[in-house]
Amino acid sequence: LKQLDRNGMLTDKTKALYICFSDHMLDQVRMWLLQHEVSVSCVEFKNYEAAADIQEFYKNQEIMKNGVIEQGFKFVFFDQAEDLGIEELTVICQKLENSSEFGIMGHFWILFDVFQSKTNIHKIEMIGEKRPRLLWSGKLINEERFEAAKNSGHVWPLKTVFGSTESIFTHIKEKHLIPNLENVKCTDNKGTAVKFEMVTPADDTQISISQLICQTVLPIAKSIFDKQILPGHTALLFDDDVMDIAFSMEKENLENFKSHLDAQMEPIFDNNHKTIRPKATQDIKESILNESSTNYFVGAASSLKGLTVKAVIYLSFSSNRRPKEITRTSSYYQAISRASCEAHVLDLHLTEKMESSLNIPEPAIVSGLDPEVYDALARSYKLGQETRGPVVRR
Repeated sequence: LKQLDRNGMLTDKTKALYICFSDHMLDQVRMWLLQHEVSVSCVEFKNYEAAADIQEFYKNQEIMKNGVIEQGFKFVFFDQAEDLGIEELTVICQKLENSSEFGIMGHFWILFDVFQSKTNIHKIEMIGEKRPRLLWSGKLINEERFEAAKNSGHVWPLKTVFGSTESIFTHIKEKHLIPNLENVKCTDNKGTAVKFEMVTPADDTQISISQLICQTVLPIAKSIFDKQILPGHTALLFDDDVMDIAFSMEKENLENFKSHLDAQMEPIFDNNHKTIRPKATQDIKESILNESSTNYFVGAASSLKGLTVKAVIYLSFSSNRRPKEITRTSSYYQAISRASCEAHVLDLHLTEKMESSLNIPEPAIVSGLDPEVYDALARSYKLGQETRGPVVRR
C-alpha cells in the first residue's frame, strides 16, 4: 500500500480495500499507514464478519463485481483469512490450481497463517499406554491441493518470519507449537531467549486465583519494566481456557484481579517512574494501540491476534490430574508470536488439592498412563528435553 501510494496508483477511481476479521487490526493498519504518510482517503477498511456487502466475494463473481470492482477497488488485501477455516482455504487453493488469466489488472491478495486460526484449534496430547508418545493434533490444509496451487504460481508460501525475533522463532520450533518449520527462516533480529518457567505453588487453600497469578507474574513484570519497556508495550496473555476457568466463575473476578495487580504494580513504579501509575485493561485502544499509554493489556491470547507488542507474559495452567491435552499450542503460539522483543512463558502447575480449592473443573479426558510415566514425559516436553518431535495428526 505504501508503494502503491508512492507511485501515485491510489486515486478516487483506483482505491484499495483492506479486509480482515478484527476491528483492532483495522485500527493498527490504519495507524501504520498514517505513520508512513499513506493517503488513507483512498483506502477503505472493512471487518469481513460485519460487512454484509462483501460476504463470499472471493468466490462469487457477482458480489466481486458489484461490491468490489464497480466500487472502484483495484487493490484488494484480505488479511487474517485463516479465520475462514481450513476447509475454505483448501477450496480456495483448489480453485487456483488451473487459474491463469483473471481479466482485471490490479492486486488481490488473500493472506493467512493457518496456525493462527480462531476456528481451528491445535494442541499437543499424550497418546499410547504401552509406548507413550506426544501428538500434535490439529487441522492442516490438504498438502496435495496446496502444492498444486503453489506450482500454479498463485500461492506463495512465506519463507521468512518477520515482526518477531530469532529467539522466539527458535522457541516455537523447539516446543513444536506448529509443524513443518524446517524450510522457514527468521530475520537477523536475534532478541533475548524466551524465558520458560514451570511454577508449582504451595497447597494454600486460602489463596485466590487473582493472588496466585499476581504472585507468579509480578517478578517478571518488574524485570520488563526495569528495562524501560513501558506498560503500554506489555501484555499479560492467558490461554483462552484459563481465562474461562480463572475469571468466569464470578462476575467481578477479572475486575478484582486487575485491581489487585494494579496495587501490586505501584511500588515498582514508585521507585523508578514516580509519574507513572500503570493500570491493567482489556481495552486494546487504551494500551497496545496507544504508544504513549501507561496501561498494560490483560486478556486472552486470541484477542491480540495480528497485533505486535514489545513484551509478552504468557500464562497457562497445567494439571496434576493428568489430562490428555497437555498444551494448547494455539494460544501458546498466538501469544509469543505477538512479541517483537521478549517473551516469558509461565506454566502454573497446580496440585489436585489446589485445583479443588480454586474450583477448577476436572479435565474432560484423562490420560490412562502411569502417573510417573505421564509426569516424566510431560515435564520433559515442557522443559525442552524431549528429543522426539510429536506425531502430527493431519
